[in-house]
Amino acid sequence: MNALINSQTQACASTSPMGTSSESEPHIVFIHGIAAPRIVFLYLKWYVARHGFSSRMYGYRSVFKSIPDHADKFTELLQQIDSDPSINQFHIVAHSMGGVVTRQALLKFRPRKLGRFLMLATPNRGSAAARKLSGSIFRFSKTLKQISDEEDSYVRQLEFPDGVEAGAIHADVDRVVTRESSRPAEDVPFCEIASGHNDLLFRKATGDAVVQFLKTGTFA
Repeated sequence: MNALINSQTQACASTSPMGTSSESEPHIVFIHGIAAPRIVFLYLKWYVARHGFSSRMYGYRSVFKSIPDHADKFTELLQQIDSDPSINQFHIVAHSMGGVVTRQALLKFRPRKLGRFLMLATPNRGSAAARKLSGSIFRFSKTLKQISDEEDSYVRQLEFPDGVEAGAIHADVDRVVTRESSRPAEDVPFCEIASGHNDLLFRKATGDAVVQFLKTGTFA
């Protein structure tokens, strides 16, 4: 599952809020991208709660250090959640570079309780915007260089973790991550939403797609 190839695009379906349930709530870990605070997920956190999911927003100093450094810290959280007896299953929803950090973390540690992994506008093949910024005003950022679209960049050499049930969403007016780059590994469900790179996190359609994929493994 290492090769990054085109997969069939599915339409994103809508969902309806669920009623109360006595069953244990599935849990979601949200991880943000570069130069963003964890609170960018407040809308999606509220939205998924209406559909029976508990969640937490993971934050890290994304501009500094390296992707492996960030993945090591994120792995610590995944290990804690995996050993938490109050959580039966959890999913990961990652925006932008958060998806790359997650991919690296899952290569190092595969949680027993991991359900599905959903990438929102993740630069799986790198980003031209990251390349341009890393060569100008953000020369100090190692992570920007690592997610550039240069042929030898870190993200373009990074393997995709085998055996992970993953999906991806592309923002169709994204000026940071191209449609080709947001397409992840072979056989991964993929859909597009009318949005920009960052406002993807504030769209009802995104909330619907997140809920649909985490519940069913598809966007249909």
